[in-house]
Amino acid sequence: MQKTLVGIGEYGFGYPANWAQALLEITSGEERWQIFKALKEQQRLYLEKDGKNNKKLEKIFQSAEQNLTE
Repeated sequence: MQKTLVGIGEYGFGYPANWAQALLEITSGEERWQIFKALKEQQRLYLEKDGKNNKKLEKIFQSAEQNLTE
């Protein structure tokens, strides 16, 4: 199995998406980057397994990108 940031071959969103959003909002710098990387990796696992992206994670990424441009 492939080792990932979120575990070894883990699949599935382990906590509610609103928690992920809150973590991104209350962190900054390197911590925020690590959370973002882990969420992107989780999205990749969804895509590999289901053939599509997780809609909740997509909303989080869109919101994060919007915050970066503001």
